[in-house]
Amino acid sequence: MAGYQLYSLAPRPPAVKAGQLLKLLKHCVYNLARCGGLLITLLFPLLFSGCPDSGVNPPPNPLGLTVENVTSTQAFLKLSLDQSETQRVVTLKRGDSTVFSDLRLLTSDTLVVDEGLLPNKTYTYTLGYQSFIVTAQTTTMDTTSHDITWQSWTFGGEPGTGSSTLYDVSIINDTLAYAVGEIYLKDSLGNFDPNAYNLMKWNGHGWKLLRVKFYTVCGQESRSSYSASSIFVFSESDIWIAMAGDQIARWDGNKQTATMCLPVSFSVRKIWGESTNSVYVVGDGGNILHYTNGLWAKIESGTAAPIIDIWGVVNNGTTVYCAVNDYFHAGNTKILTITESGKVDSLPWETDLRVSSVWTKNGYNLYACGDRIFKREAGTWQQLSVPLYYYETIRGNEENNIIAVGQGGIVVHYNGRTWQNYPDLLMNDVVYYGLDVKNHTIVLVGLKGAQAIVTIGKQQ
Repeated sequence: MAGYQLYSLAPRPPAVKAGQLLKLLKHCVYNLARCGGLLITLLFPLLFSGCPDSGVNPPPNPLGLTVENVTSTQAFLKLSLDQSETQRVVTLKRGDSTVFSDLRLLTSDTLVVDEGLLPNKTYTYTLGYQSFIVTAQTTTMDTTSHDITWQSWTFGGEPGTGSSTLYDVSIINDTLAYAVGEIYLKDSLGNFDPNAYNLMKWNGHGWKLLRVKFYTVCGQESRSSYSASSIFVFSESDIWIAMAGDQIARWDGNKQTATMCLPVSFSVRKIWGESTNSVYVVGDGGNILHYTNGLWAKIESGTAAPIIDIWGVVNNGTTVYCAVNDYFHAGNTKILTITESGKVDSLPWETDLRVSSVWTKNGYNLYACGDRIFKREAGTWQQLSVPLYYYETIRGNEENNIIAVGQGGIVVHYNGRTWQNYPDLLMNDVVYYGLDVKNHTIVLVGLKGAQAIVTIGKQQ
């Protein structure tokens, strides 16, 4: 081809073959009668210096291929072209199958997704143009088990005590978890106790009811155990609990260690943090606050609608996702993104369906739920095939172990390839508001009639 030189990138022949050739040539040299003196002159350099070197080195390979993320059915591949190149048309293969042909690469990295793969299978990818080739290998995730054993507990709801509800939960390990909400019981005399239990601790066998105290009015000493809306755990000794108002408490596993009044008054819906020095809270009125270096700062969200969920990921920088759900104006529903610089943007939400929760493992696939369950990959939202319920929350610990829960007691599990629901958990008077997943343990919390409900699932 004009303008290009072709270089073979194959290795040189094995040394043993070169040795055999030299042995033959030396035989000719010492047998002058048969080979002639001219042959000595021509082959003299070869005899004493080995095979000749052309002196031309092949150019470096400008292509790059890495596997950035893998699920049970997908591989996310980064295709790179050296900065010295302008653009090239390449071919990407998976084994003997062509994934992309005539794909034009620019100097910036290009992310492509190969879908429809089989779980727990090793694949080899080849990227090439002309004589340049690079390869990468990956093994897809295996699926997890849909076989889950469930056990439920209820609290409160006695006549004369009002309604009890749990809103959020966080698992530390198989024998330690916390749930928050409001549980009202009767006192030792059988009378209604207005002081709610707003924190519950799981020890692997049962639940202990506790109280976290918030200020009646910030700046004054009076405190009470008001309803708690959200919990986020950094460690066994560093637990953050949000009041269903404008305060945050910290718990060290045994006692309350701090109570913080937020600089903006609003009802907190959810907490998420990447560290104890970088914590976000979201809530009503489109409010977002960021805690860092001991101070709270407001982030302008660009909306006055309730922000009811938040989840973030640390992957080449921190990105936080927020679910905005305006119950009265469907057009205000959106997913916000916040970068570590504090810049707020929104992802296109091309539907009037509502959204209540968002989750991602590492930012490559983004899941959201509400009127349906949605998955965003490669910049496009897909509506997933699941039972038609309203889903309150979606969480997971890996891309092959995702749970979504909601109204009517609906619980669905994604094992990396398929979704499974659990009809035995369906009850008209049950709403699951919160959940967490850790290893093989799943904890769901919510409301059953006038009682708070906790359901624990153990995966087989």
